Amino acid sequence: QIEWCRSWARANRWSEEVTLLTEEMRRVLAFFASKANWWHDRASKRDGVRDDLCEGLSAYATRQASLYHALKIACKVNWI
Repeated sequence: QIEWCRSWARANRWSEEVTLLTEEMRRVLAFFASKANWWHDRASKRDGVRDDLCEGLSAYATRQASLYHALKIACKVNWI
């Protein structure tokens, strides 16, 4: 009977771990999407900056947005 109780408790712990990992994966995807959107917004918000500097900052922000979008897609493909 004790072994059954231990097995039952172990199964419940694994069930809880699966639930926690599923939520963590959902949050990681949401974080990557949020960061991609944030960088995308930053790419177009440049006031009072020289044109050449503005172009460089915009390119950097666009690249960062692309990076976070790619991370989101990679995680989605590998996890789901």
